[in-house]
Amino acid sequence: MPPISVPYVQLQSNMQMKSGRHFETHNLSMIHVHKCGGTSLITAFRDLKVHNEQDLNTSQNVYSGMHTLYSQGRSMQRSERTWNETGEFLNGAMTYQARNAWDKTNHMMVAVVRDPLERFISAVGQVTSDKFKSGKGLKEKCVKGNASDTLRCFVKLVKADGYWIDLHFAPMIMEIAFATMGKDLPVAIFPFEEVSM
Repeated sequence: MPPISVPYVQLQSNMQMKSGRHFETHNLSMIHVHKCGGTSLITAFRDLKVHNEQDLNTSQNVYSGMHTLYSQGRSMQRSERTWNETGEFLNGAMTYQARNAWDKTNHMMVAVVRDPLERFISAVGQVTSDKFKSGKGLKEKCVKGNASDTLRCFVKLVKADGYWIDLHFAPMIMEIAFATMGKDLPVAIFPFEEVSM
C-alpha cells in the first residue's frame, strides 16, 4: 500500500502565484485521497516554495512537509511516534479564518473528491500499469483482451475480496475518515474538476 499522508503548506501574503497575484495568508493541509489529483497538489505545494524562495525569509518554513499516518515497512516505534504527532497536528484543524488568525498551530484541511466511476477506472489503470510493481498479481488476475472485460473483472474482484485489495479502490470517505483519525474535524471538500493539471 502507498503511504497515507497529510501534506501542509503555509501561504503568506508576500507569496505570489504563477499568475503574479498574491496569496491570502492561510495555512492549508490536504488529505491525499488517492486518484483525486493528490500527487499533483503535493507537487504544487512544493513548487510554491521554489517559486517564492527569493522573496521569502529563509528562516520561514513555507512548505512544511507532511505528516504520515501510515507507511509500509516503517518500524512500529516510529509509526507510533508519527501517528501521535499527526494526531496533535490534526487538533489544530479549523474552518476558514481571517488572515490574522493563522499561526503555527492551526490550519484548514482540504480534500479533493472525484466521480467514483472515473476514480475506479483510474485505479484500474494505476494497478495494471507496468510502473506499479505491487499490482502485478492484480494485473495477472484481471487484465483481459478488452477494457470492458478488464473492468468487469475488477468489479467482481472488489466485490469478492473487498476494496482493500489496493488502497486506490478504497472509498474516498474511508480515506478521509482514516486521514482525520476519525476525529470530528472540519474538512473543505472540492471536486476533482477544480484541480487544474
